[in-house]
Amino acid sequence: MENVASINGQIYALEQLQKDPEIIKLFYMWQINEGEKDRFCFQPVMPGKNEYSEDRWLSFLERFPELVESDLIFMLKNTTNNEYLGYTRLGDFNCRNKRAELSYYFPAENRYKGYGTVIMGLCMAMAFDREFFWPLHKIYAETSSYNTPSIRLLENSGFTLDGKIRAHYWLGGEKYDQYVYTLLRSEYLEKKGNSVKIL
Repeated sequence: MENVASINGQIYALEQLQKDPEIIKLFYMWQINEGEKDRFCFQPVMPGKNEYSEDRWLSFLERFPELVESDLIFMLKNTTNNEYLGYTRLGDFNCRNKRAELSYYFPAENRYKGYGTVIMGLCMAMAFDREFFWPLHKIYAETSSYNTPSIRLLENSGFTLDGKIRAHYWLGGEKYDQYVYTLLRSEYLEKKGNSVKIL
């Protein structure tokens, strides 16, 4: 499945991360080169970059089908220069309640450039506006209270802050709340339309 948008004269697409080893390796390198995992991941992780080794890469490649078995991962691509910029993930699909969890990631060199708005516009259009893999009624996302860019992106994309989980995340000896945001299909369809022109 592909979803395409135009913004500032550039054409962007969401492409499902599948079996191309070169693109999977880029996805993998983003993970191990991230120097601030403790800021961007709620799971227990060692801070700082990981060392690359061929054995670790091949082990990841072998486990990759398991990683995408229950999650849908889409890479954001600038189709003008064929550059991959970041990714979004929809996971934790609940078939009874028709909901899924949204997450997104951009490597350091692609942050604060407006790509978050592009990826959210494309992802919401794909999930709510068109025939999708899963019949979704709601998308939810979680972020830390210190992550101002993520909070701004979610709120500008129409998400509502449903609640806070107090002192849920520790960083640098400080405790932060975790915010839970949601967007309903009906809300998206009522308010859709932003700076991203979906083609």
